[in-house]
Amino acid sequence: YEVLPITRRNFSLLDDVAVENFIKTEKPDVIINCANEGGARKGGYSEATDIVANNLRMFFNIERCMTDDMKLINFGSGAQYNKQRDLINVSEDTIGDVVPQDAYGFSKMVMSKFINSQGKTGKKIFNPIIFGLFGPFEDYTFKFISNACMKNLLGMPIVINQNVRFDYLYIDDFMTIIDKIIECDDMPNREFNITPKESITLTEIVDIINKI
Repeated sequence: YEVLPITRRNFSLLDDVAVENFIKTEKPDVIINCANEGGARKGGYSEATDIVANNLRMFFNIERCMTDDMKLINFGSGAQYNKQRDLINVSEDTIGDVVPQDAYGFSKMVMSKFINSQGKTGKKIFNPIIFGLFGPFEDYTFKFISNACMKNLLGMPIVINQNVRFDYLYIDDFMTIIDKIIECDDMPNREFNITPKESITLTEIVDIINKI
């Protein structure tokens, strides 16, 4: 693909005029929206007052400029199911049954509700829901798997505060799914969870790392 990467150095997605000018000028076939505020452990799950407004504004600044032949790949999050509860095999049709308590999760739930309200007759907006990703180039200072690998190599203790179960998906498998969305014009669903077939606990991950 010919990729046109956009960062804050180019323009802000909060700037509706800049977003509109870019889309009108470049006419991309597919827009992949990776922009978020909040929801990151590295930032202490920041609860700045503008998280909901900014996330929704970035999303709708893009959505309103789409033409009928464009695709938008947005990204949902397990947070939209409300991460204050145990998320065990949660189903897409339960989104909204529990309103997320955090601003990031709430903004993701609102986007999800909008996308689903469009149905198959609306704009081509897809919302694969991510629960956990891992792979090369992630930030090893706070991403658990890479951090555990680094600590093992340095002979440092790997500390687990709570042994929780995760649906970690490898980045290459994730990209296979994104490629499918880009290429396929007849996706059966606009929104869907993307997870591996089996979950894994943090202690099981550490056992694998130590063994290797």
